[in-house]
Amino acid sequence: MNIINKKNKPIKSLSDWKKEIPKKDWVEGRSAFSLANFIINENGLELVKDTLKDILKDEIIFEKGIPEYEVKFDKFGGRGRYHDLGIWGKTKSTNKSFFIGIESKVDETFGKTVSEAYISGITKKLNKKNTKKPQRVEKLLEQNFGNKIKSKHFDLRYQLLYATMGTLEEKADISICFIIVFKTDSYDKYKGKENYRDYCQFIHNVVSEKTPCLIDKMEVNQLTIDGRKLYIVYSEIDTN
Repeated sequence: MNIINKKNKPIKSLSDWKKEIPKKDWVEGRSAFSLANFIINENGLELVKDTLKDILKDEIIFEKGIPEYEVKFDKFGGRGRYHDLGIWGKTKSTNKSFFIGIESKVDETFGKTVSEAYISGITKKLNKKNTKKPQRVEKLLEQNFGNKIKSKHFDLRYQLLYATMGTLEEKADISICFIIVFKTDSYDKYKGKENYRDYCQFIHNVVSEKTPCLIDKMEVNQLTIDGRKLYIVYSEIDTN
């Protein structure tokens, strides 16, 4: 598979990948660097491919991957969903297209809660600042939970709500949100546990079947979001 940038130039080394990442985010032992090193130097795509093969029961053909790939997921403008790595491909026997949105973590959080994001938007609006954040939050809640929105959903992590839609909106026959947690030397196990708790809380609220499929210690859940099917994979890689 070819890893390329947004200008269709090949990415063959860590230095090539580094050029695509905001300078402040490129730190050895943290998420952006860890993902790049995993893909470039540790044959990480094979792990992703093997996981998808087990999920889809078909051979996998990767076509291309783009780091820091943005997907617009609503009509409200502003930043879309930035996938740490977007991957496109197809299944061999059924010839179905797929898109994988990879989210890389070490012990970084899944961002603000829905409540925090919503209040931030409302505050800006009340102060006569131009923002569509409240409408965006409301739309994401509707897409993830339909007409069954509950107060407890405001305690979920906002990033997980738009990660689902930012994966689905890159149109494909099969959509996969793939979260990889790298346990590097800088991994804080207490923060990691909190992040996993936040992830489980999200899954508990959006998945009707509470028991995930387990593939080589990876958790795989199938969701229905906005009437569309999505696989979400949670994995941990010990780099020590």
